[in-house]
Amino acid sequence: MTIRAMAPKVLDAWSPYDFKATITGAQAIVEVPQWIMPEDERRLRSYTLLESYCQNASRYWLEDKDAATKSGRREYGDPSVIVETTLSSLIGNEWKIVVDGAMGSEVPAAVVVQELLDKWADDEKFGMKLIENERQAIKLGDGVYVLGWDDDKGRPRCNVYDPGMYFPVFNERDGSNNEDYPNKVHICYEFCEKDRLDREVIYVRRMTWELIEVPVWQPAYQAEKSSRKVHFSDIIFDLGDIGKDYNTVAGNRGEVMADEVLEIDYLPVVHIPNTVSLRDHFGRSTLATPLQIIDDIQSTDTDLQRSASTTGSPPIVVTGVAGGGSATTYGPGMLMYVGQGDAHIMDTSTSLDALLKLKDALLERLSVNSRIPESLLGRVKPNEVPSGIALTLSFTPHIGMIREMRLVRQHKYTLLFKMVLRMFLNAGVIPAGDLPKVKLFMGSFLPADKQETATNVIQLYQSKVISLETAVQMVMEAGYPIEDWIEEISRIESRDYDSANQLLSMTGDPNRALEYLGQPPMTEDEIMADQNAQDPNAQDPNAPPAT
Repeated sequence: MTIRAMAPKVLDAWSPYDFKATITGAQAIVEVPQWIMPEDERRLRSYTLLESYCQNASRYWLEDKDAATKSGRREYGDPSVIVETTLSSLIGNEWKIVVDGAMGSEVPAAVVVQELLDKWADDEKFGMKLIENERQAIKLGDGVYVLGWDDDKGRPRCNVYDPGMYFPVFNERDGSNNEDYPNKVHICYEFCEKDRLDREVIYVRRMTWELIEVPVWQPAYQAEKSSRKVHFSDIIFDLGDIGKDYNTVAGNRGEVMADEVLEIDYLPVVHIPNTVSLRDHFGRSTLATPLQIIDDIQSTDTDLQRSASTTGSPPIVVTGVAGGGSATTYGPGMLMYVGQGDAHIMDTSTSLDALLKLKDALLERLSVNSRIPESLLGRVKPNEVPSGIALTLSFTPHIGMIREMRLVRQHKYTLLFKMVLRMFLNAGVIPAGDLPKVKLFMGSFLPADKQETATNVIQLYQSKVISLETAVQMVMEAGYPIEDWIEEISRIESRDYDSANQLLSMTGDPNRALEYLGQPPMTEDEIMADQNAQDPNAQDPNAPPAT
């Protein structure tokens, strides 16, 4: 009996791409930087593959194909449609930073924080960075934000990095091997500059954040003391000086841009996985599962184009020519002589029809496997929807996918804004104290019946089943033109005289009612004068008793 050695099988977040052996397999031809560690090679090669599909350039990785075959490959943007459709659903019709206690001016300090974060997001163009980062996460499986204080701007800067530049360091011994937040992170990438002789020189920039042990100290942003701080280094190396490891450099040469210990005990790097990844850390692309279907669709589109050319300009068979002839291949407009017989045109339309049916079947399966309803992919016309219930049911798998994606991101964005507030606090922009919890609100992406929503909101609010805040949120999600829900609630309350009168009746304090209406308070003399005006027989308690 012969015992045959079996090749090791790798099952990880990038296994769905192993059918492209030239990318992730042992014979991979995709180059990675020489300083990449072996454990990162599969991840970076997979990023390259996914990016090529979204750039209509996956033909470069066709195996054993000549240049003519690759150049004739048809790629019509199906991967990009999936990414952009998922991105639109994830963010919804709007996004909003929401500070607990700020809605309806419940907590004045929270309102100040809300205004600060709104201004920061506007100045930092956070909306565009949100779209850029989430597009990366959906497409590649991961996204990365990096925060840092900027003295010139007077605010934290938020930068988005390609996940191929992100290298977390996990250690089995210190317990960070399965942690969502590693104790050390590199951002590492190559760039090119010209030297004094106008020669192009390739450099490697490596920024590193690492938690180190220090004497116990008291951070300004929390009540608990800490025994750790962050050591930050920023070094630029000549590519020729760096070895097969971004942690070490040959000769220890390099231009030091920064080397300091920061007054924080957290890494200001927030990794956004696209899917739940409690143990694997890295997420999975939305394209992972249907990628092979996309490959088949591209092959069918290529065959369709070739078949269409022969159908539009069919080969012609000419008979009655002495000697005859034959053709081993045929193409559009080809002329073939076959000897005695009747002349006829070769009909290739049946193959075209079969390919169209195959493509429809593949596109339908793509919708199922990507969990994106055909109506969102533009394959169902509005007048073809059988009923509202049928449309809602078709969204069920997509709703589940978006809920999971938002669940993964919820605590990540809360952490991001927590870091932003801590940096503002360290800089003295906001006073020390407990920081409120901040969330990123992503709007509705489902088609809604505005009239039905309005009816439900009125009934629920009048029945005291929901709060005013929830009611406003529901009508916003239905698509009503409300830009700022805090301001909208203030407007509603400023005109809600019935509720103000009820508050006055319950408390007997007119200033409570005025505060509810957003009006300035009355002095004691004004209150007394108002009471006397309403009841002429009322007696001033400070006046002497009547005789």
